[in-house]
Amino acid sequence: MDQQGSFKAINPVIDGVTPFSSPNVASLAINHKLVNGQLTLAAFGHLTPAAGVHSFSLSSFRFGCYEITETNLAAVVEGCALTVSGTYVGGGQVPEMTFAFAPTKLTANTMALAELPVAEYSNLANVTIAVAGSAIAVSTTGVYVDNLVHFNYS
Repeated sequence: MDQQGSFKAINPVIDGVTPFSSPNVASLAINHKLVNGQLTLAAFGHLTPAAGVHSFSLSSFRFGCYEITETNLAAVVEGCALTVSGTYVGGGQVPEMTFAFAPTKLTANTMALAELPVAEYSNLANVTIAVAGSAIAVSTTGVYVDNLVHFNYS
């Protein structure tokens, strides 16, 4: 699985989201994104098959959201919604799915589980995971992703 520069592995600062499989998680990068004809900043990441892999399926992943601060010393956990979309190897669009993360406390919130239907999320050419909305501001919402389960097909 290739991740086109929009994910990076990190050892997160304690900020209210507990990694599902410590110590490292992936962090979605803030990038420019076109939404309804408007250019905006949002956290998103693209997944594509690695060299020699024809297609892949995406089964599930865990995630949690936080507010990105200037100091990055103690980010605040926040609720968010992520969308998952993509393209099949044949060129058709994958049905978009939306998943929510709703923290219930200031620290040690369990990551939300995003489970994708196998029938719709197989034979994939690419997938995009993006922040669709958040409790504070989409442009300052960071996302941790963990335990991404996928299968590669030659």
